[in-house]
Amino acid sequence: MAVATGTKASEVCFVPLTLAEWLPELLDGFNRDQTVNGCWRKVDGCWRVEPIAFEEHWSLEDQRIRAEEIRGILDRGGAVWLARDAASKKLLGFGVVDARTFGSRGQYLQLVKLHVCKELRGRGIGRELFARCCQSARELGGEKLYISGSSAIETQAFYAAMGCVDALEISPKLFEKEPCDRHLEFILSGSL
Repeated sequence: MAVATGTKASEVCFVPLTLAEWLPELLDGFNRDQTVNGCWRKVDGCWRVEPIAFEEHWSLEDQRIRAEEIRGILDRGGAVWLARDAASKKLLGFGVVDARTFGSRGQYLQLVKLHVCKELRGRGIGRELFARCCQSARELGGEKLYISGSSAIETQAFYAAMGCVDALEISPKLFEKEPCDRHLEFILSGSL
């Protein structure tokens, strides 16, 4: 996949991450920054955009904590996809699927993380990572992908474009952890 980065096009490689290749500094320098100016909130049973503004930034400590979380998911047999610049090997994005099932029939696998670096959002990297995470979730036996996604307007627009809808079953554990997230699902037999 060719992606314009600055003045020249660069090739993006999508590769699965194995436990043997995992490093504590996996996410060091990854630019997750996001400026949020509006969020979806459920009010009186209906979703609407509220003027909620904040900045998100991962410190080096945040990056290391998330890298450890990824190692734990790999330990449990989960799947991790990396998007890297082919020439420099710089991390451009990543997607993470946990192998633990949940839901009334064990139908859900969680898309734990899906991030694209700030400077390359909107160029198809997230779509490709999502597709690869869906394929991995199918291979792990999932029926649906569960997403506890940020309620930021841009994040929700991405998931809507992927075909995600409000989850039929809400995970109490994930809702308690992130009550302002929008809990979504994607039927894995569907197409992107």
